[in-house]
Amino acid sequence: MRVLAQAAASLGLEWSSPEQPAHNRLDGFFLPGERASPASRPAPFLPELHEEVAKSWNAPYSARVRPAVSLAFSAVDDAKNKGYLSLPPVEEAIAAHLCPPSAGRRAKPALPSKACRTTSSLLRRAFSAAGQAASALHTMATLQIFQADLLRKLDEEGPDAICVPDLRSATDLALRATKSAAQAIGRNMASLTVTERHLWLTLSEMAESERTAFLDAPLSATGLFGSSVKDFAERFAEVQKASQAMKHFLPKRSSSAAGRAKPSAQSSQPQPPSTASTSQHRQARSARPRSRSSGRRPAVRGPRPRITVKPEAPKSS
Repeated sequence: MRVLAQAAASLGLEWSSPEQPAHNRLDGFFLPGERASPASRPAPFLPELHEEVAKSWNAPYSARVRPAVSLAFSAVDDAKNKGYLSLPPVEEAIAAHLCPPSAGRRAKPALPSKACRTTSSLLRRAFSAAGQAASALHTMATLQIFQADLLRKLDEEGPDAICVPDLRSATDLALRATKSAAQAIGRNMASLTVTERHLWLTLSEMAESERTAFLDAPLSATGLFGSSVKDFAERFAEVQKASQAMKHFLPKRSSSAAGRAKPSAQSSQPQPPSTASTSQHRQARSARPRSRSSGRRPAVRGPRPRITVKPEAPKSS
């Protein structure tokens, strides 16, 4: 705390170190007594470092994943094999078991839905930024170890014409590596914020192209969508109105109607009329007016009489 207070004072930062606990005379004066640890206090806030962290916060969705300026401090040897560049790929056996169509159609397995693929892409961006910050820590630690060795030589051997310039150069390079790490951490925070925004936007009925404006809105500590909340509310109202209009003119098929089975061949055949319909049909026929021919008496058809023909007698000669 004493060293941190001196550093904050030399930089002109507004920060006060925590108060040390008062000595308890009941603990004695010779033996070290049990003293309460000082109250924990946050470190001073450095505005220049925050500017580096927030460089990608104005456009978090369209920010570059790996800026060329910071590659000198955020790239280490064998970073790919150590797993610093990207998320590990999913195993083909897992992809074939959980999502068989993606394993056969594409060279690389992919998630089935577009929303899941977008979430995976954002998570890969966040992992890449975290890997760059971890790579910058390698550079910072190497320079700090070199600084400690130079300071040891100065303390043991006295000032040296070569040692002091090397110490100052190592300090400046460590500060630049800190700047690179801060930028990578800021990109990581931006990618995670965009991922959270994307998850909430999937609950809306907006098109994929319309969500980009809300994903790329500047970051804010007061809310997830920041200053774009007003635009989001207006756009959401427009989408709801359009959705209601489409439901009015183009009603969707209900799930119950879609789930009904097709009529079988037996049900498609004409069925005999029921008893009630037959009686109604008879009443309708009886109520019809009779035609003129209906007044004639119908001919009685009976068995026809048999006509016997007697044979003629033979004539005498």
